[in-house]
Amino acid sequence: MYSQHFTWVTALVLVVDLAIRGGLSIRVIMRRRPVGVTMAWLTVVLVFPFLGAILYLLFGELRLGNRRAEWANRIHGPFVDWIKDQHDHYSVDWSGRGSVSEPLARLAETAVQIPAVPGNDLQLIDNWSGTFDAMIADIDAAKRTVHMVFYIWINGGRADEVVQALIRAQKRGVTCRVLVDAVGSKKFLKSNQVKRLREAGVMLHASLPAGILRMLFVRFDLRMHRKIVVIDGTVGYTGSLNMI
Repeated sequence: MYSQHFTWVTALVLVVDLAIRGGLSIRVIMRRRPVGVTMAWLTVVLVFPFLGAILYLLFGELRLGNRRAEWANRIHGPFVDWIKDQHDHYSVDWSGRGSVSEPLARLAETAVQIPAVPGNDLQLIDNWSGTFDAMIADIDAAKRTVHMVFYIWINGGRADEVVQALIRAQKRGVTCRVLVDAVGSKKFLKSNQVKRLREAGVMLHASLPAGILRMLFVRFDLRMHRKIVVIDGTVGYTGSLNMI
């Protein structure tokens, strides 16, 4: 009796495993992604029983969640209109700007779909201390808005000076908004610095909250890796430097 029961259980597990592998293999193929990606996921699903299916369900598809997808669709239209406006109303005279300038601009436009526009000045700051000095000075000089987006924000060091600058700006009537990643800035979000910023009136939010239950519905490994500062809509910072 035990042997017969074991045989039925084995057969059931085998059938379920084959059904899962077959179903997920069809789904992977129907997604029509690059051949290398498709072949890699087919290998994982077919070679590793059950584990391959779990890995694919967790990491194999772009699952933002219904609410996040709705927000993304909501801003997509105005963003496309804005890009079209750049194409229609702005053009750059590349004469006298060097032979590599226009090809680089075209390459960047192909990557992000945003054209180069005239009237900008670019400064490369090659050290972190100089970046913080300039950023804090520009926040202190802000008249209307300060927008900051970071993947990692850690307490201590120059980051605390930025917190102080934001509080000073908010107190003199500048609208300050901060967006940080919920995972990359987890410790910061639990710190007293966040409390101080919010008490001063700074709007601070965590993007892409993560948790065990959320893993079942959204991709928790998709993080907000941006490092961007925009002040008064005229001065901007971007690069690889996090707020540390």
